[in-house]
Amino acid sequence: MPRTIPLIISQVALTLPVIISGLLAGCAQPVTPVQKSPPALLAVEEQKQLSLAFNQRLDRQKRVLDLSYPILAAGSELCSDKTRLSMGFTFSNKQATEEKFRDTAIRDLGLGEPLQVIQVARTSPAEKAGVLSGDILVSLNGEVFGSGKSALQSVPPLLNSLEENRKSILLVARQGTTTELVITPEKICDYPVSMSSEDEVNAYADGKRILLTKGMLRFAQEDSDLALVIAHELAHNAFAHMPKTVKNALSGSILDLLAWSHGIPSPGVFAMGGSRVHLQGFEMEADYVALYLLARSGYPIEESANFWRRVATEYPEQIKDKGSDNLAATHPSSPARFLAMETTVKEIREKQAANKPLLPEQLNTSFANAQSSSATSEDSAAQKARQAKALSPNNENMTSGMPLL
Repeated sequence: MPRTIPLIISQVALTLPVIISGLLAGCAQPVTPVQKSPPALLAVEEQKQLSLAFNQRLDRQKRVLDLSYPILAAGSELCSDKTRLSMGFTFSNKQATEEKFRDTAIRDLGLGEPLQVIQVARTSPAEKAGVLSGDILVSLNGEVFGSGKSALQSVPPLLNSLEENRKSILLVARQGTTTELVITPEKICDYPVSMSSEDEVNAYADGKRILLTKGMLRFAQEDSDLALVIAHELAHNAFAHMPKTVKNALSGSILDLLAWSHGIPSPGVFAMGGSRVHLQGFEMEADYVALYLLARSGYPIEESANFWRRVATEYPEQIKDKGSDNLAATHPSSPARFLAMETTVKEIREKQAANKPLLPEQLNTSFANAQSSSATSEDSAAQKARQAKALSPNNENMTSGMPLL
């Protein structure tokens, strides 16, 4: 290496701080006084804002819980063996709370080492039995709840004592006294309803859970609208639309392989086309079944179709009908969905007037028989295993460390 190179590097190293300082000094700067708050005041304001954010999240979770629980319960007959037993309340402790909100939860909710009831679902067995937010969980059917870091892990084994249509004894500590509550758990669809922080107006069903974006919670300001969205996504899961879409894509992949074997380049074209076959039909079916789920849950459905008029107002690109056989269009037009739902409402009201079962029309006979046989296909041990997985601390369906018991 020439001797001049180290010398140049040394000179650059010496002059670089001067150059940087000069450039920073020449940067544009505020022309008014910049207020700097004392650290103590900043800490207080930080706590206030964390409390606001935490309580807004709790409010949204309560809204989703209250709207979704009746639908999950009323839809259990449609969810085949993808069900579990539930009492209808969420719980947590300080260790299970998201770290950024942990101190806030301790301060605002009084969370400590024991498991504590956070929210009680409207119309749930827990609400009927008198479970209250803030109750400390002591024992279930004589089995003691754990505390501390391993508290959540102590819950799944306790579920072994739950049986459908059989009373359970829940012991809670409330304001320094122990209270015994008698609860009869009920069967619900095992598709946890979670929230995401996305601002996009959307909702998803992946065959395992239902996910509502923050944008959807803002858009669906009316509870009837959000209930419809939840029921729609539950219908996607209950009728296995995701697995069916994957199956259709695999069928298309076979055509891709055949094309390649004959020297015709086909980079996933048929697989893509296969995945889009019947997508519009699945959406219409989810709308159809959603209205049945709402009616079975006791929700009013006369105005449900107006949701699509509100969607059209904000997203007019959804109005134009692109054709049901157009593979480029994954969703039906908003007018098509509105009119179809209006027809379904009439169908449901006619069944109610005639005291007929509230089951989707094409499944009204064979579906009921299939459900009665599938109800016995899963033994009690398998059902208890599903319940335990639903409350596992490692369960991917859990959100914010507050599973539903």
